[in-house]
Amino acid sequence: MEKQTQVHNRLITESFEKALKQEEERGNINPSKSRLATVLSYYIEENQDFQFGERRLRDYYNEALAATQVEIKQPAVLNGLSSFLGYSDYTDFVIRIKGDKKDLIQNGSDDTITYNLRITDFVKHHKVSLAIAIVSAMVILFLMVSKQQRWMKWDGTNYIEASFDADKLSKGELKAYKEDRIANFTRLNPQCETQFFNADGSVRVWYSKNKNGSLDFFSSYGLHPITGKTLKPVTRYIIDKYVCER
Repeated sequence: MEKQTQVHNRLITESFEKALKQEEERGNINPSKSRLATVLSYYIEENQDFQFGERRLRDYYNEALAATQVEIKQPAVLNGLSSFLGYSDYTDFVIRIKGDKKDLIQNGSDDTITYNLRITDFVKHHKVSLAIAIVSAMVILFLMVSKQQRWMKWDGTNYIEASFDADKLSKGELKAYKEDRIANFTRLNPQCETQFFNADGSVRVWYSKNKNGSLDFFSSYGLHPITGKTLKPVTRYIIDKYVCER
């Protein structure tokens, strides 16, 4: 059985590997570790409403590559990376890689997961009813938390506050409310005379392809509201080719 630190090593390594594959598919050949860490940092912030710097993620990855035992203490980072890999959360990631759902114990202090291999006779004989009870309790807790949580949805141009809807949440159409996204994230329709850069040369506009293959432009960095792809900072080449020539 893998120890917790080994599980964390695997989580961070597989996350960077997937980020690398995504960047290569987008035409970004040989992206740096910093770039991959930035992709993961944006994803965690968007999906967990938790800011976690790319530098620390890069350090985790370097430690994992050096076979140093990685210990990620932030539950939001564990859940965010697990979600990035396609799992519902960190618990799901651990269960899948263990291939063993027996006697799951969750440590409430830091949300880490361990397994007790000494299964009692009660669990052996009543594991079905126990599993149902655990799932039911988790569903009830999730619904209670969901109703208290504030939510937002994308209306095509901006994020707006929305009521909880389990179906929309499962489809990824509902996200945790984030004031910065509500106030500062907008889809733009830039023209050639639009101010794309600040006086110091820093970027004011980000872009990504939509499902139709054309480019969407936004007022802030982050993830595309529909595709979930990481937005890229606009460049003079993109402006000349896709904005000024329209």
